[in-house]
Amino acid sequence: MMPGALGIEVIGKTGFDWVLIDMQHGCMGYEGALDMIRAADLHGLASIVRVPWNEPGIIGRMLDAGAEAILVPMI
Repeated sequence: MMPGALGIEVIGKTGFDWVLIDMQHGCMGYEGALDMIRAADLHGLASIVRVPWNEPGIIGRMLDAGAEAILVPMI
């Protein structure tokens, strides 16, 4: 896996429709996810963000950042 916005750019050029941004199983924080959401938008990819836990604050921040869907773990 290629982390960060560069990986999203590569995926965007290969014909995929969406990308999963996994905040649960990595060390990525809000800023990293924000960069990846922006890159997905630039390349016409739907961004699905897997948040680290079921917490309304982080879910809202990801939606406000432009995520098109949220995957909530362990519910």
